[in-house]
Amino acid sequence: MFVLLLLGFLLMGLFALYVISLRPMWLVFNSRDWQETPCEVVSSQVSVHKDSYSVNIAYTYTADEQQHVGPRFSFDGSRSSSRAASEVIVTEHPVGFRGVCFVDPGDRGSSVMRRSTGGSAVWGLLTLPFIVIGAGGFYLYVVAKRSKDSVPLTIDEPADSDFSNGDRQDRA
Repeated sequence: MFVLLLLGFLLMGLFALYVISLRPMWLVFNSRDWQETPCEVVSSQVSVHKDSYSVNIAYTYTADEQQHVGPRFSFDGSRSSSRAASEVIVTEHPVGFRGVCFVDPGDRGSSVMRRSTGGSAVWGLLTLPFIVIGAGGFYLYVVAKRSKDSVPLTIDEPADSDFSNGDRQDRA
């Protein structure tokens, strides 16, 4: 049962690291070749969640002579625990704002306004204790299990030793 708890910690930590940091950073890296395209903001608001705020900005852009609506402001989802931080972004991108977005040349319907993760990628560091506890604990469990299951080494004493009193007496 304990090993399942350790594996749970490890898998939860790895999954959270992927979602919070690795995937957004991978998307930023892959979008470096996306085409800069003029766009216009058609909707801009702060959405309130239970304990956080997110930026919801939609914009239109033209690619391959077709108009598209882009709903993604950044790769990290632009969530914040600060309403003021979210409102700053919305204020900087009001309805009618003309700027640029970045369009995936392989999928013209995929775009983003800001090719960054902001500071959210740093939050992935909070998953490291889960990964360390899970991986380290699992490793120690496996090592302990192996040493417990292994046959102990015995050292044979020379035949001329006498251990009758618990003291070693060499014969001359």
